[in-house]
Amino acid sequence: MPGGIFISYRREETGWPAGRLYDLLVEHFPAEQVFKDVDNIDPGDDFVERITAAVASCDVLLALIGPQWLRITDENGQRRLDNPKDWVRLEIETALTRKIRVIPILVDESRMPRVNELPPTMAPLVRRNAVQIDSLTFDTRRLISTVQKTLAEEQARQQAEEQARQQAEEQARREAEGRARQKAEEQSTVVVPSRPVAPPGLRGSTAGGRVDLRWDPPVAGSVAVVAWEVRRDGSRVGEVTEPRASDQPPGPGSYTYTVTAVGEDGQHSTESNPWVRPGRRPRWLIPALAILAAVLATAGLLQWAPWQDGTVPAPPAVPRPVAPAGLTGDVSGAKIALRWNGSPSGSAVAHWRVLRDGEVLIKEVPAPKATVPNEGFHSYTVVAVGVDGQESAESQGWQAPPVWQKLKTGFQEFSLAGVAAHNGELWVVGGQDANGKRDEVLVFNPETKKWRPGPKLPKPISHAPLVSAGDKLYLLGGLTATKGPYGVPVATVYSLDTTNPDATWIKEAELPAPRFGGAAAWDGKRLVFAGGAETFEPNTPRPAAAEIWELRSGKWVSIDAVLRPARDRLAAATDGKGKIWFVGGQEHEPRKIYADVEVLHGNKVSDSTPIRTAVQGAAAVWTPDTGTCVFGGSTVPQTKPIEPAMLLAKVQCLEGTDPGWPDLPEARYNAGAAVIGSTVYVVGSRSCSPCLAGSGSKPEIVLALRFG
Repeated sequence: MPGGIFISYRREETGWPAGRLYDLLVEHFPAEQVFKDVDNIDPGDDFVERITAAVASCDVLLALIGPQWLRITDENGQRRLDNPKDWVRLEIETALTRKIRVIPILVDESRMPRVNELPPTMAPLVRRNAVQIDSLTFDTRRLISTVQKTLAEEQARQQAEEQARQQAEEQARREAEGRARQKAEEQSTVVVPSRPVAPPGLRGSTAGGRVDLRWDPPVAGSVAVVAWEVRRDGSRVGEVTEPRASDQPPGPGSYTYTVTAVGEDGQHSTESNPWVRPGRRPRWLIPALAILAAVLATAGLLQWAPWQDGTVPAPPAVPRPVAPAGLTGDVSGAKIALRWNGSPSGSAVAHWRVLRDGEVLIKEVPAPKATVPNEGFHSYTVVAVGVDGQESAESQGWQAPPVWQKLKTGFQEFSLAGVAAHNGELWVVGGQDANGKRDEVLVFNPETKKWRPGPKLPKPISHAPLVSAGDKLYLLGGLTATKGPYGVPVATVYSLDTTNPDATWIKEAELPAPRFGGAAAWDGKRLVFAGGAETFEPNTPRPAAAEIWELRSGKWVSIDAVLRPARDRLAAATDGKGKIWFVGGQEHEPRKIYADVEVLHGNKVSDSTPIRTAVQGAAAVWTPDTGTCVFGGSTVPQTKPIEPAMLLAKVQCLEGTDPGWPDLPEARYNAGAAVIGSTVYVVGSRSCSPCLAGSGSKPEIVLALRFG
């Protein structure tokens, strides 16, 4: 199925979304490229074979995940994902194993599964960026664009491979023709000697771990033999010029040896008779068996002794090692010390293997302990490996707690940039550094872990929120550069159509008034802007705004509700389903920093549970598991430049949730935050004195926390 798209779903939960998605996909792609089980299986076809073959040959698998996807059980009450023969599990495992692009599609407010909620073979699924689909609006533009891009990349790769294969075949053909012509020129008549006969009488003996082989030389009158090739289990181990050889096999197991004769022209005979070296026995085994047999025979309990015919019974098969028990971890800074119970009495374990998220991290560990890097939220398991190479089942998993990672960027320290997650990438727009306002745009791809420049802004801007809305990015208001060090508030709104690789930032309808330090969000249906300030004079009180505006039919209009109290430097987060949380902020007359949280739903603003510590200049995100969480900020008002002692590293989550996220490793103020998949990013300033001028230090300005 070249360019194939496979839809993986469960009928009882996501049957309708899968059908709707199929209808939309066949509007953009040929119907024969889109596979959805029974719709593509002819009567009489083997259901299992058709689905397995379809997954194995597709280029993209779309995994529909509904709210009950993790919990659906069979008629016996067993969770379906725990059954290795479950079709959805087989489909996703096949795609992950074959490195096929898997795109999780979260339906109706469902969330991405965590590593410890999945079988180890499905663990890589949690690292795939997901697409959220509302069954009401069913906006699939981003998904269609991603699928088109993936199929185009795969087609280009296949074409390049085919071209390389054809070129290699053509080159080989030309070289063969050249050799044939050269050989024809060198001799007019080619005498093809007969093929040597297979060496007879192969026999062997062992000495310690060494194997000594002998065989009969060629009989008189046969084709001349210049060498013999020795093979162990079908693989070549050496070539000798006398009818004898020695070999040191790699282990104590059983091995089969054969020999072929090599003629003067390089032709090989067929293989000789095989000689099998049995598995090695301990040196004490034969004497011990002899003594035991003698005792039993004397007592009349044994009528046969092993030495009577010169044979010894084969040793019993080595049992498979049992799964290691008691796996625990101890986190210490940048390292994790893993410990588990040693092998139980009677089991033969050669070493252990450490896995992270189902993939091998350390191949061989000689003792039941290992030290691994602390890279955040990962699931660890251990496998015991026996002396014969057999592996045990995986141990129970140990989940490492989340930890903040500093992403290497090489960028100069800056703050006050617009930050947003957009189409699976992190966008950082504008801001301010030690040299003043910035017009740079930076884009981070979590899959490649690389940064690239984006289209520059028409002019440098700071203090402006950045919002992802469908295929567009919006930068709203902010401070623009002036001759002084601070700037002037503006009402400008810029947008960027990211579906066009040649697009530039263009002006949209301006805000009703200049604003900086306001908050903005896309609630899934509309673009909203709230709060901020219209004027900015350093060390001078300024009135904060209470208005909330929405973009309607190309114009900004006020909604009926307002912020209470009015404030600037507040943060906003949205669930993308109609709700926006406005958190913290400051008011200048009277000067106060707030812990207030207000929720905008439709045209109504209601109070929510306040955060524990009042903040302004914080960053905020929303996730299905945690609700709204805010990062850093400042908590003490004063008219002088902000000092480091006033800045926060706190992580505060609303609605009584405690996701176990650690505080930031350093205080951050005027930063931005965004969530991509199961990772939250905090971008921008850290402790600085004064913040507007830069501190002269150059820390990494991007933090990442993997939480699922």
